[in-house]
Amino acid sequence: MNDMNDMNELQNKYQALYDFDGVTKESLDKIEHELQIKLPNDFREISGFYSGGIVGGIDIHSFQFSEPTNFIRETIRIREAVGLPNRFVVIAEQAESIIVMDTEKHHQSFG
Repeated sequence: MNDMNDMNELQNKYQALYDFDGVTKESLDKIEHELQIKLPNDFREISGFYSGGIVGGIDIHSFQFSEPTNFIRETIRIREAVGLPNRFVVIAEQAESIIVMDTEKHHQSFG
């Protein structure tokens, strides 16, 4: 099975359980501009149908600027507080830890 089929299968499974809640290309472009990063392609694809929320028991920050706790604000806050390198994006916070995405590492996620 190729990556596109895998992504379609992931999207179908997600939409069977949750409401469709994607982010526009323009919003993703704005995120890249605000954070001075390049989002990985698989992240951009998943953002077409998922924009944050609980997955596997982890509350992922919203990808929407309009939400009070979104990964844009949280990334900027953590960058300023502890000097997090710009290549990382804060996608979730757990008790005494953060979950980050390295935007410079492009790993194969499906297949």
